[in-house]
Amino acid sequence: MRGTRDDGTWLGLSLDVQGRHQSGLCVFSAGPRLLLSQLSRPVLLAVVDEQHEGVDFWRTDGYRCFVPSDT
Repeated sequence: MRGTRDDGTWLGLSLDVQGRHQSGLCVFSAGPRLLLSQLSRPVLLAVVDEQHEGVDFWRTDGYRCFVPSDT
């Protein structure tokens, strides 16, 4: 589908993605806290500093890479 009409005005864009592997990653936030989960397992917990000058984070051993290796 084209993104513009014949006169150049924006129409929209449609993507048809087939065979996509879903990573299962999901980010949740509540105030200064962040949770990254993969397939409903928590894999990273983080708390942003009140002055936004840093982040404390904890990684669990449940993360599984979804990017294929080159080997």
